[in-house]
Amino acid sequence: MDRRARCADDRIKGVDLELTGELVEEVLRTALALQEVILSLLDDLPADAFPGEDPARVLLEMMVGSVHPAATAAGARDCHATIALVAATRDRVLTDLRTAAELSPRDAPPGSSSPNCTSASSTRSGSR
Repeated sequence: MDRRARCADDRIKGVDLELTGELVEEVLRTALALQEVILSLLDDLPADAFPGEDPARVLLEMMVGSVHPAATAAGARDCHATIALVAATRDRVLTDLRTAAELSPRDAPPGSSSPNCTSASSTRSGSR
């Protein structure tokens, strides 16, 4: 599918770069916040906080308990769709960044080309 057809298909599904940007930003905010909290707790926990248990595992189980009410409210279908979307997001970003690093000349200025329908930075700056 060429770029023009892909962009038209995106508009039909109601997903534009702004919505995709919101998704990416929320995934990043969430990942960074959870990482910060769990690392801070692991650093601050006394060695004997959970005798005979892996502290990271205990904290993960606590996080599961915290998220469970929201997951229950969303339902199994939305949870599975969200898991798939987050995994696809990770896979696409890692693949695209690796490919870009392999293809780009070492002296090319950052942001000199974009595979998107429009530049994400120009879309954002024009919408805020």
